[in-house]
Amino acid sequence: MVREFEYKKNTYFRGSRGSAVFALTTQVLGYDEWTPALAAQRRDELTGRLFDVWELN
Repeated sequence: MVREFEYKKNTYFRGSRGSAVFALTTQVLGYDEWTPALAAQRRDELTGRLFDVWELN
């Protein structure tokens, strides 16, 4: 699974455009693997940021 994630990262970030469309997406480059638990953690972190910026707390 780790090799599959590496392949996907390389394909997405080093493709014809060489970068992701969204700046937040580039943070994924810092991960060696991508699991459902990491995806949920990232979702929670990003949702928390939105709540702070939009003053929804």
